[in-house]
Amino acid sequence: MNYPFENDTSAVIKKLARKSVRFDKKKNLFCLSAIIVAVAMIMMSLLTVQNIIYQNQKEIEGLHQGIFFDITQDSKEKLLANEEVKSVGLSCNIKTVKENSKELSLIYYDDDMLSLIPAFDGKYPEKASEIAVTDAFFASENKSPEINAIVQLNLDGTLKNYTIVGIYHDKTSTAYPVFVSLEKCRELRGNNLLNGYVWLENADTLTKDEATEILSQISEETGLNNWTVSSYYDYVNTTLSFSNYAVYGVVAAILFLAAALVIYSIFYISVGQKVAEFGQLRTIGASKKQIYKIVLKIGRAHV
Repeated sequence: MNYPFENDTSAVIKKLARKSVRFDKKKNLFCLSAIIVAVAMIMMSLLTVQNIIYQNQKEIEGLHQGIFFDITQDSKEKLLANEEVKSVGLSCNIKTVKENSKELSLIYYDDDMLSLIPAFDGKYPEKASEIAVTDAFFASENKSPEINAIVQLNLDGTLKNYTIVGIYHDKTSTAYPVFVSLEKCRELRGNNLLNGYVWLENADTLTKDEATEILSQISEETGLNNWTVSSYYDYVNTTLSFSNYAVYGVVAAILFLAAALVIYSIFYISVGQKVAEFGQLRTIGASKKQIYKIVLKIGRAHV
């Protein structure tokens, strides 16, 4: 209702409200896009830090804590008899041979070491005429990976047929490891000495000094004197150190604050613009009642 001394400004109010709504829709669309980007930045920073921590922990899970050099299968049983030892894997890097344009690295892994290899199909070589290879081996021959394929290789000075009984799927590998049986390993080396990789119980709760003391006691009990602590604890201290996580946390905090600042600025500017608009209307003579009507009109239009 208008008093007799008031002008009928309903048409002007509607026009101003519509104009304000059209402007607000464009501004709100921009604000929404900016908020989505800001939230995405926050989520990305948190997920990135979480993924880094997860990957570091996964890498450490398969690492051994000690190595005993030049041991036999019987020595492995002695190591496993110690209650501080969780598992032992036997391995040997035999030698490297040239085959056409490739350098083949001949390796022996026992079952415990083999279990650490992901994406392995087939079985582990048991006979001297059996081998396991990677996808890269077939790629170099322009062949598709195939179990029980027969290949001719010169691994010991004589060209012989070998049956591929296992395939390690690793598309990114550029090396050519060839896994052989224990029988072939002994034949190529002329002895049965291997390296024993030791995993300790509760290794993640031990310090390097504690692990060294345990391995030293194991050495005394078994008579295996040629041993060393692996780089496990150096890797843990470097990769999972507090300073590294602090850096990740600082980066995440900076991204979080930047995103929060964007969101805050958007709302602050939006409110400031509205206050300025209504202030200008009041300056040119609009009454509080008219301002109130404009606000109601804008609110209804948004709803």
